[in-house]
Amino acid sequence: MKKTVTHIARFLPLLLLAAVACQDSWNRHYSYDKTLGGEDLLTTLKAEASYSRFVKLIEIAGLQDKLAGSGSYTVWAPHNDFIPDSVYTSGDTALIRDVVHNHIAYFLHSTAEAYSGSSVMMLNGKYIHFGKGGSEKFAFGGFELDPADRVCSNGVLHGLAGYVPFEYNLWEYLEKTPELSLLLQAYNFYDSTYMDRERSRRIGVDSMGNHVYDTVLIQENTLLRRIGKIYNEDRNYTMIAPTNRAFEQAFDYYKNYYKSNGGPTVTMNKDSIQRTRTHLALIRNLIFEGGFDTLTDTAVVSTFGYRFSNPGELFDGRRIETSNGDLFIVDSLRFDPYELVYREMVYEVEKVCTPEDVTTANYTLLYPGENTKTQGISGGYFYITESSASRDPKLTVRFGDSILSAKYDIYCTIVPGNTEDSTNMEEKTLLDFAMSYKNGHFARNVNLNRAQETHPTELGLVQAGSEVNIPTFDSEVSLTITIKVPSAQRDKYKRNVRIDNVRLVPAGRSPNF
Repeated sequence: MKKTVTHIARFLPLLLLAAVACQDSWNRHYSYDKTLGGEDLLTTLKAEASYSRFVKLIEIAGLQDKLAGSGSYTVWAPHNDFIPDSVYTSGDTALIRDVVHNHIAYFLHSTAEAYSGSSVMMLNGKYIHFGKGGSEKFAFGGFELDPADRVCSNGVLHGLAGYVPFEYNLWEYLEKTPELSLLLQAYNFYDSTYMDRERSRRIGVDSMGNHVYDTVLIQENTLLRRIGKIYNEDRNYTMIAPTNRAFEQAFDYYKNYYKSNGGPTVTMNKDSIQRTRTHLALIRNLIFEGGFDTLTDTAVVSTFGYRFSNPGELFDGRRIETSNGDLFIVDSLRFDPYELVYREMVYEVEKVCTPEDVTTANYTLLYPGENTKTQGISGGYFYITESSASRDPKLTVRFGDSILSAKYDIYCTIVPGNTEDSTNMEEKTLLDFAMSYKNGHFARNVNLNRAQETHPTELGLVQAGSEVNIPTFDSEVSLTITIKVPSAQRDKYKRNVRIDNVRLVPAGRSPNF
């Protein structure tokens, strides 16, 4: 992730240089009071003694050739008095490079186009405010500029009465902090490299007749692309960062929810699957949109979409202000497991079931009409009816790998017959439930509750089983619902049912119904 993200964030502007018409930009930017100069930026800086310290830092950072070349740059150069001795005498080349990059931007940025809320992306990808401050004087990073811009042959020079310290962003802070190395490794697992087909150029054919490309590779983190690009500077986040000890403690606890059967082929490394899924469960909910001061104190929602009701506990740690948000280093991940992973799961039959899941029966997908008196139906429902007097109608609901290796109370939401016909007040049936899952290569079937009676006039839950143990999360668990009415009771019970959804509720907890 280090090379991937830093490369993208810091060098993406280079791709745009060819598209800039420098002369047009020059004419457009400069129609105001200015001091003209025909020398390049580096020569102009060297000509003034008050910039000697910054020139020395430029040389250490290896940017002298760029500032003496033909590219377009803007430099906000601190005068000597404002560069701290701790920076000027530092032997840390990386620090000096970051500091210099923090004062130089691609392209031409004049005070003519700066305004109170504007900011500029620097060579290091940081965004720094450039515009009028409260005193109506132009400032960069909160420090005032010299009265006039200096126009050079390859850019613009602003004298700066201050020094803008380099600030790490969230990702850079993770990279530089040893006590967060396990968290960093977990995110790095999702680094990916692939070819950019639009920008890659075909340059020939090899001896085997295969096309040869001048390849442009894109490197990115597929998880952070979804939950928050904490390596970019264009928006702010709040992030929880568990120390290595806290991460290990959380892993040891949550790994029990991700016991594996060996994946789809049953031959994959079970420990590796367990470790990967546990890490994902922990790290995908650590990022929140906006700075900490924008969050509420009653509940917060992660960028992954999960809601947590204990922000006071979640952010109980050491607060670090970074260039793109707030980092909280915590000695314990204080998530409620019932909010983080062991959550109630609802499987809507119209979304997860297919015609192949209905056996020895007919089915119709129905939606409640405008005049129905039945409230609480979540979308559509399956109306299952018998197709043969000698065979029991069945519906199988497959849970996928969002289930955990844990105990659940299982419920089925049944829609009453009077939903469609207000005069249908007595229709009810009997249901049997059974669970199936893989144990190694072999399927195991477990009978659950039998002869469960449905309610004729109310939307309600029928319990399929209590404290049902799921041994592994990836064992292709399914629930089969069977309409099982003995011949002697078919005058009392119908052989049809309307199924809204199936609920998996953590054992011992009340369903959210």
